[in-house]
Amino acid sequence: MEKRIFYSLTITLGVLLLGAPVSQAQSTLFMPGSFQIANGGSLDWDPPSAPAMTDLGGGIHELALSGLTGAVAGTPFTFKILDDEGTGSVTWGSPQRTPTDSWFLTDATGSSTISIDTNTIDDGFLPVTNRVTVSTDSEISLFAPTGNWVEAAGGLANWDPAETTFAMADQGGGLWSVDATIASPGTYEFKVVADGDANGWAYQWGGDGRNVNGSNVPFFTVAANQGVTFELDLSKGAIRFSTETFLAGDTNNNGIVELEPDFGPIRDNWLKETFLREEGNLDNTGESEGIIDIADFRQWKNAWPGPPEAVAAAFASLGAVPEPGSALLAALAGVVIVGVRRWRG
Repeated sequence: MEKRIFYSLTITLGVLLLGAPVSQAQSTLFMPGSFQIANGGSLDWDPPSAPAMTDLGGGIHELALSGLTGAVAGTPFTFKILDDEGTGSVTWGSPQRTPTDSWFLTDATGSSTISIDTNTIDDGFLPVTNRVTVSTDSEISLFAPTGNWVEAAGGLANWDPAETTFAMADQGGGLWSVDATIASPGTYEFKVVADGDANGWAYQWGGDGRNVNGSNVPFFTVAANQGVTFELDLSKGAIRFSTETFLAGDTNNNGIVELEPDFGPIRDNWLKETFLREEGNLDNTGESEGIIDIADFRQWKNAWPGPPEAVAAAFASLGAVPEPGSALLAALAGVVIVGVRRWRG
């Protein structure tokens, strides 16, 4: 009996121990950088002595720096943000929340507050996570996108940080933007620079966020003289672009959805690779990006007000197999010749 009791007690304790929740230490973010000596430290770029950021909750962390020694309005410093993963200490082997050196400027008192949002945010801006914002961006007076599109939009030089043709306008609330019209359709890249005329490439926002060597953001235009808007949101620490939209189904961009002028390019370039709208690429999203396929045909079909038999004839001319669920097209495909004669007559 005693052995049975002991065995039962052992099983019960094992279940309790295995079922008990295991607590995990909360991660703390640390910020080493070129400001550490000015902040009273003994070494710059020293992770073990770097100041810890304050966890504000909800994935937001911040570090308020004040009275940095020798700093005046516009004094630049660089930094990285490291994650201790709950260990309480960091080294250069710790995970980096910022991929390359980031930067901030101080105000007249040598102060600045740096924040990072570690949430993943799907709002069209880049980066989608680990967005860094700085309280003293008001010290900056000029923001401008640059890239290999500048000359095609009428600017002076591609990839010139001092180019001011496309200086952004303050839209309020931390949002800056500028519109450009790019003459030639094609694939391009951009990033945003600040005070480029005075500081070259020192201050950038790229696809990977705010740093001294931001990654280029690719985009494409699909028609001649297509408009593109570039945006920098300082309140988010992120950038994005948006391209001018067109009338759905209108490949030649004349404001009317027609049969031959708009369906013809889809038929003539069926299953070919192209980004150009005038060659039939109406849907440049997902698996349809860069190729003329069923998504482009659907967009034209849904926008064209022609008779069903003409739509069926158009579909049949592609030599495509009707997709599942396209009952109307499947039924009409067998009477294509009759339909075409009636429609033409």
